[in-house]
Amino acid sequence: MQHALLAGIGSLVAVAVGSGVAEYRRKNRRNIDRVGIMPWTTVQVIAVIGAAMMALYGFKMGGW
Repeated sequence: MQHALLAGIGSLVAVAVGSGVAEYRRKNRRNIDRVGIMPWTTVQVIAVIGAAMMALYGFKMGGW
């Protein structure tokens, strides 16, 4: 169970970091008219909340 939680947390942290990088690139783009449709900030917030919930669940279950 611990490995599954750690894998999930790691995956969600990777998504959060990746969406942060994508949002940075979107804000600093050269062509101002090339606007993306992906809400990277929302993706990042949801990934961080999911990782925090999984970590809290791991602590609650006493696995760590």
